[in-house]
Amino acid sequence: MEIIPIVNENDQQIGSIDKAKFDKTKGDIYRTVAVILVDSSNGLVLIQRRSAFKETYANKWQFSSAAGHVQVGETYEQAAARETEEELGIKIKEDKLVFIDKIFITTNKNKRRFMSVFSYDIDLSNVNIKIMPKEVGEAKIISKKELIEMVELESSSFMDDKKLIKQIIYKIFK
Repeated sequence: MEIIPIVNENDQQIGSIDKAKFDKTKGDIYRTVAVILVDSSNGLVLIQRRSAFKETYANKWQFSSAAGHVQVGETYEQAAARETEEELGIKIKEDKLVFIDKIFITTNKNKRRFMSVFSYDIDLSNVNIKIMPKEVGEAKIISKKELIEMVELESSSFMDDKKLIKQIIYKIFK
């Protein structure tokens, strides 16, 4: 059972709920993380395509390497490290995460969430990726240029808004 915090507009916890029973369309605010694994010395990034088994955005690309919900009692950094290991089999150190942005997202289906975005510098030529098939359909390592081209030419294949993705990528690769 995965218990996630319900928060207010100031990101202060006001309750909790079992994720399996959570109807996100009711407007309650929850917390998520996104981690972008970056090989800054080679200008590379690891992105993932969501699994075909996902309830939402199945088979859509994410700008992140790993992403997910923050659980009750967890910091954003702890959730980022946990999700990276669960989805990709890659252990990262919380204290090496670089905070990029905290974004409040509201969808047209009344889903509301805070998303903390982190980057993590890692030698991508030296990682052993073990994807979790129920979460991740594919992971691939591409250049910043290739990612931006993908977003420009195939924006409908991504789950997130093109403008948001480009904003995050430019913050990471200043």
